[in-house]
Amino acid sequence: MNFSKYPILRGLVPYIAGVFLACYLQTFVFNYLIIIVLALFFLFLSYLLLCKFFPSLRFVSSAVFFLLFLSVGFVFTCKKNCSVSIFQKQKNVFFSGKMAARILTTPSKKEKTVRVFAKVYPPDHPNIQPHALLYMENDSAARALARGDLLLLDVRLRPPDAPKNPDAFDYRQYLLRKGVSLTAYVDARSWLRLEHHPRPSPVAAVAALQSRFSELFAANGLSGPEYSVITAVLLGNDDTMEADLKAGYAAAGVSHILCVSGMHVGIIFMILNFLLKPMDYYRRLRFLKSLLLIGAVWFYAALTGLAPSVQRSATMFTFMTVGGLLRRNANIFHSLFASMFFLLLFNPLLIFEIGFEMSYLAVFGIVIFQPCFAALLSPKTRVGRYVWELVCVSVAAQLATFPLSVFYFGQFPNYFLLSNLSVMSLSFVVIVTGVVLLAVSWWPAVANGVGWLLTHEIRLMNGIISFINTLPYSVTDHLSFTLVQTLLIYGIIILVFLFLVKKIKILKYCFLSLIIVLLSIFSFTKIQRLSKNEITFYSIEKRTVVGLNQQGRGWLLLDSAAWVSSDWYDFNVKNHEYHQGVYNQLVSIDSAVCEGSMCLQNHFLRFGGKTLYFLSQKNWLYPENPPLSVDFLFVQDNAKISLNKLLQTFEIKQVIIGSAVSSFREKRWMDSCHHRNIPVYSLRENGYLTLKSDI
Repeated sequence: MNFSKYPILRGLVPYIAGVFLACYLQTFVFNYLIIIVLALFFLFLSYLLLCKFFPSLRFVSSAVFFLLFLSVGFVFTCKKNCSVSIFQKQKNVFFSGKMAARILTTPSKKEKTVRVFAKVYPPDHPNIQPHALLYMENDSAARALARGDLLLLDVRLRPPDAPKNPDAFDYRQYLLRKGVSLTAYVDARSWLRLEHHPRPSPVAAVAALQSRFSELFAANGLSGPEYSVITAVLLGNDDTMEADLKAGYAAAGVSHILCVSGMHVGIIFMILNFLLKPMDYYRRLRFLKSLLLIGAVWFYAALTGLAPSVQRSATMFTFMTVGGLLRRNANIFHSLFASMFFLLLFNPLLIFEIGFEMSYLAVFGIVIFQPCFAALLSPKTRVGRYVWELVCVSVAAQLATFPLSVFYFGQFPNYFLLSNLSVMSLSFVVIVTGVVLLAVSWWPAVANGVGWLLTHEIRLMNGIISFINTLPYSVTDHLSFTLVQTLLIYGIIILVFLFLVKKIKILKYCFLSLIIVLLSIFSFTKIQRLSKNEITFYSIEKRTVVGLNQQGRGWLLLDSAAWVSSDWYDFNVKNHEYHQGVYNQLVSIDSAVCEGSMCLQNHFLRFGGKTLYFLSQKNWLYPENPPLSVDFLFVQDNAKISLNKLLQTFEIKQVIIGSAVSSFREKRWMDSCHHRNIPVYSLRENGYLTLKSDI
């Protein structure tokens, strides 16, 4: 691919650079920026005129052109971020008391709450109208809320919490990039509906239609996992899907099937293009056909929630359809770059969406690598050609996305090729059958038969996924790539590909050099991991979780609440385990275990020269003379013993207050420790704590 043939890159590359610059500098001086952009624009026009008479100045115009688009990307990103700028890097910004809020989207009903996205109107700050994510107590009144309702709130709104555990998912940054700057839980007594005038809008109509389609699937026999899969695959609604089912598809490497993506939009486009094929024979109807195709694609994109991958696909199909209508040769790279630029102009922060990144990487991989793989073999039969083409597409997409996938998710599906060969074709059948069911839903006898067929198709697909996950070594997990390692791997892939295609000798030395650098980084990281000896106290609400890392060997100490349920693991501990390269052994705090330098007995922990005592309500303590020396006292729960009595038993160097301790008890512990000049650390207030041991 010759990038000089794509002039749009001259604007796209500096624009993306401006987006990253704005996000990392976090500067919001709009007036000055707009003046700079306007000045650069007029300078650019001046240089264009000068270059006509003075060709030697052409390089200067290119520099000004680059700075112009860099500034545009910077300004657009700052504009997108302006509503949340005052909340970034500030812990104590909040609004409390009575205030009005307008619901902006259709409320989402969960098991215990109703999630509402609203614009807030604080009375003391009339110039600020931030967006808030409200979790309403799930009752009949909350379930009756609709888009456009005006509420009176009496709550305390505050920015989302930053991650409290190492390497945990940054939900705060995720919401801020979605434009959500405040959150709150709203119980039934803290709100009142002032107006109930649902605003008619295309968004509300599409949401109602999505709900109606979901009801049609349920009415025609789909329930349980089958209902969850079809609403996710065809309508983009995965709220009812069990976590285990999602994890199974992810482990098999086909999680993209469960979210509406470019493949789904392509299937809908193919179906409609086939149905409207007769219109191609009439010149006057070709324009109408193009409009119908574009309108249908964007309607389906809106129906499924306008995920980044769907936006990419819909925009590309729009450009390709318009190009075909204008009888222009459709270049796939032009369509890709143009669609990316178009979407980023409307929302620069899409560049940080995982779906956006994975979607474009997969398409680039297919377009660049697939033809080379396909040329390696020429099957003679139609079935052989179909299977080989599917293999090439799957390998190309996986090659382009696996470094980023490992960077984000820390695992690699070893049987991805088997999954794609068996499930991709079946998913096509499922989508077509789902569309047919919606089309014949007015005819109950036929619709019930199609519903029965669709149910068994999805059961077969789920069964294949379950079988693949039971195979030995189906997933390689506990993988961890840093951003630098991920970029180096992409650099190696690109250089190897160019070397094999172009046969330029210097490229061989370049990718070999990158491999040496990458292996050196991996070796250095491994040595660092093997030299670590540390204790990590995780900040997890109502649970006690303590991680021990002895040169790559790990233990995870759990209280009874953490032992019973593991819902805390994925968001709080999993990523840290992966980054540390540790396979943790689960151990109950109440048990007696001695392995290596770790010894846990009678609520005492000795590890790496440190001594720690776990204090809970069930512990019985007696005065000791002299008191027992402990490095750390960990308060697990609302133990009622006073610090004065504790000091008759222990000589304490530091107190650590766990997240299961109530706010009232925590304050008493903090005051008592400060009075005694004993260092104290609150996991709820300050997040996790990591201590280095002396091994």
